[in-house]
Amino acid sequence: MQQDLDLAATYARWDTEDLVRAATTAAFEFTPEALTAMRQELERRGYTAGPEQAMAAGAPTVFEQVPTGIGGILLLFIVILGVESIRTLVAWVGALGALHHPVGRLIAVAWTCIGAYGLICCVLLVRKDRRAPRLAALCFIAMVVVGVLNALHNYFVMGILRTPFLLRIGVHSGIWLTYLSISKRVKATYGATAGW
Repeated sequence: MQQDLDLAATYARWDTEDLVRAATTAAFEFTPEALTAMRQELERRGYTAGPEQAMAAGAPTVFEQVPTGIGGILLLFIVILGVESIRTLVAWVGALGALHHPVGRLIAVAWTCIGAYGLICCVLLVRKDRRAPRLAALCFIAMVVVGVLNALHNYFVMGILRTPFLLRIGVHSGIWLTYLSISKRVKATYGATAGW
């Protein structure tokens, strides 16, 4: 176990090009334990082992680079989360003074907190904090829970059921929660354990 930790620490200091070369073309020079540690470090950096062709012929494992960093759909996700958070924050802070029902005020405070929390998640995502995807997933789960509570409150107090509002929150949150759990870019940018 200590040897595995020592190998992992050693290869964490190596340059990516040297690791790729050692794990592929110079693989015959290393022990299986060393190769395993190299491949784990490469996967942590966003390189995944491609299909092992001609394994019988002893061909080395091919590594392909997974996109990392903030770009593509991840950038779109951060922008949408930021815009939704600002919109939620502004809308519900404005509604706080107009609500007189105590439960309605609590729901407005909850929405305001979700808006502020979403902005914090955006900052953590941009800073590439390892916890950011999980915290962002919690933001979307909170949106669904508070959205359902809001709809129930409106139905029992005013007799209004806002189905499109609930449907929008559910679909919106479902899409982004699925993205956070399966995206290779998210895992490569925030670490292999980034999925929620």
